[in-house]
Amino acid sequence: AFDADNETISTALHALTTLDEDSNITVAGGPAATTDITVEFRGALGSQSVVKLVAETDASDPLVGVDEKQRITITGTPTGGDFTLSFTSGATTQTTGAIAFDAAHGAVQTALQALGLIDGVTTSGGAFPGAYVDVEFTGSGVDETDQTLMTVTSSLTGGTTPAIAITTVTAGYAPTVTVTRSIFGWKFANEIQQVTVRASGGKFKLADRKS
Repeated sequence: AFDADNETISTALHALTTLDEDSNITVAGGPAATTDITVEFRGALGSQSVVKLVAETDASDPLVGVDEKQRITITGTPTGGDFTLSFTSGATTQTTGAIAFDAAHGAVQTALQALGLIDGVTTSGGAFPGAYVDVEFTGSGVDETDQTLMTVTSSLTGGTTPAIAITTVTAGYAPTVTVTRSIFGWKFANEIQQVTVRASGGKFKLADRKS
């Protein structure tokens, strides 16, 4: 599982043909979802270079990332006007139609859903201007690390210096599982490999290329 502890991972690795002796590896760290797992190759596999473990998501229960959530807040108590939101993916930017200063969150969702760059979005909160609206990007293409904040163009009127701010509530990311060598094994050092999992659900697999 994405949050497996070191004992679970140790048991799984020892089930591999080439790692079936307790003296061959020591597993530390974890749980995997929050802390890297370290695998030290000892005994018959100590003091030498070892083929790197292979990590992959489980096809029957794939790793799951985290959806990006951004918050739109209006200040200054406007009494009229509207605004637009712009969303950028790669080198392409698309802009919504006008959204009223007192729109409910559903109007924001409808406006964003009309953009071809966004294949899934839900909204909550509101209505403006007295309450913020949260926008969660649920489509497959918008859960990458460091998703660009939407930008806003405002034509709000009335009130006292009305303004709109967009902030990140939850930074989205795509699920990953990787293996890196933190210490290369050689005559005077055991090899240590590090398993890094970035996910909020699902399972992953580890394999020895020799098995």
